[in-house]
Amino acid sequence: MLDYIVLGIVSEQAMTGYDIQKCIENGIGMFYKASYGSIYPILSKLLKKEFVTCIDEVQGKRVKKNYKITAAGKEEFLNWLTQEDRGSMEVFMAKVFFLDQLPMQLASEKINRYEDTLNAYCEKLKHKNKEFEQLPNRDTYYYKLSTLYYGIYKLQTAIQWCKMVKNRVELKQNIRPMEGENVSCRR
Repeated sequence: MLDYIVLGIVSEQAMTGYDIQKCIENGIGMFYKASYGSIYPILSKLLKKEFVTCIDEVQGKRVKKNYKITAAGKEEFLNWLTQEDRGSMEVFMAKVFFLDQLPMQLASEKINRYEDTLNAYCEKLKHKNKEFEQLPNRDTYYYKLSTLYYGIYKLQTAIQWCKMVKNRVELKQNIRPMEGENVSCRR
């Protein structure tokens, strides 16, 4: 997947390997991690496939290598971006990060399909909860049940997020502090 993330990043502007890693760290990094050591082999692979080009820029005594996407690379990236999502939430969120590069209608369709997938999975977990409610000594399964409720809560939150994104709601206004806490996520 790192191949496509790198292609998505350099499709917006030419960058050095260092700049690409910083862009990942400061942007998509909350969902996907990449080390400097993993960026350069990917760039080498993308160069061999002619998905990127390398432009040497002399700065004093140093040469900066800037990577830029080619037409073939852009086509490969857009194919990945528009493919049906069968991967993890990590893969989906990586794609969402780049959805601004698609027409709004197509981006919205991707969010709709993801929301449908989340709803179906949430219904399965709710059905599983009904099965657990029938168990005797339910209190002895407290922590097991807590993971089920966590999954349901997480899915419900993701479904709500999908609805807001589809309607292009100002998301920042929907971040609320935890009960008894200030706006910071730290304790």
